[in-house]
Amino acid sequence: MDKELLESALAKGLSQRQIADCHGCSQVNVRYWLKKHGLQSRRRVAAATKTATSVRPPIAFPSRPTALTANDSNAVAAIVESRVLAALTNAGYPCYVPFGVGKADLVIETGDGMKSVQCKTARLVRNGSVIEFATTSKNYAQQRTTYVGLVDYFGVAVPGRPGVYLVPVSEVGKSSAYLRIAPPVNGQRSLVRMADDFLIPGSTEI
Repeated sequence: MDKELLESALAKGLSQRQIADCHGCSQVNVRYWLKKHGLQSRRRVAAATKTATSVRPPIAFPSRPTALTANDSNAVAAIVESRVLAALTNAGYPCYVPFGVGKADLVIETGDGMKSVQCKTARLVRNGSVIEFATTSKNYAQQRTTYVGLVDYFGVAVPGRPGVYLVPVSEVGKSSAYLRIAPPVNGQRSLVRMADDFLIPGSTEI
């Protein structure tokens, strides 16, 4: 079909079917020649325009409140707690979050029943060879209280370092605890707690 003839028909607002009826051919034939001449019917142009204009613009991700920064102790504690929860869940322990005031941050379901977990933010000491965390908490009078007899485990993580640890309260001291990342230079193994012994499986990615 002639290009000028098709252009004239399109200018009159005729559809592909109407053009085919006027020239005694099939709509498939009209579509072929339109494509060959690089032409489009008004209906196709309108549909393409509608599709282009109906695309939803990207939704802006909400900004964080200024109160929650990387240096905010409450924010850091919340991140550590979420990492402990994720690590335990990933390792196959059903987890529960207690409601109300208490020592436990989490409760996990184990083969030996329900066990309570207090989450602790740790830090690296001794040139990064040891993980240290407090095994006590402060009350309103700034007095240190122990967790012995109140919770079963400490869920421990170092901000910015992969790996989450589950440490029995009975395994550590009543004021602070130390987990060695690297063995002592002198080769001592007695009374040395190696961090890998308490590492939650799969938590090195969390």
